[in-house]
Amino acid sequence: MEQTVQEILPLGAHLTTLCRGYVHHGIYAGEGRVIHYGGFDRYFRRLPVEEVSLDEFTRGRCLLVRVH
Repeated sequence: MEQTVQEILPLGAHLTTLCRGYVHHGIYAGEGRVIHYGGFDRYFRRLPVEEVSLDEFTRGRCLLVRVH
């Protein structure tokens, strides 16, 4: 039986994904959700810290788990 990424990730895992020009960080909140800082929008307004789906966090990019 194959496991999904959501089943493998431990609660509180430090996640990163590579974006253009920077590394984006998030914390795994369980049930396929990630808490992250939204950054800036196209008008350079600050976005909030928010909870999003794992798919929305990665946007199709590679997902890495940082081990401390």
